[in-house]
Amino acid sequence: MSCWHAYGWRCATRDAAEVHLTPIEFRLLACLTKHLGMVVTPRQLLTEIWGPSHAAHTHYLRIYMKQLRDKLEADPVQPRYLRAKTALRCARPARTRPPGR
Repeated sequence: MSCWHAYGWRCATRDAAEVHLTPIEFRLLACLTKHLGMVVTPRQLLTEIWGPSHAAHTHYLRIYMKQLRDKLEADPVQPRYLRAKTALRCARPARTRPPGR
């Protein structure tokens, strides 16, 4: 999978074949590639793609991410590139109780 955006020219490919992406799909893919290797929250993506007034509309993101996976992943059910983390939590040590309590 490849994605280019230079001087107004936009292109995404899969297996060396050009893939048609809608403008929103391309903006979403460009945003993800801009943050390559980093965790990007749904709120971040929604704000960058649709604006701050849409930060809570996670259904938009689910729909467009599925479309991108269908178009760009060899196996959309087990994606290699466009993966999601369902929950981000900080690891904390387990709280232990003193014996007998």
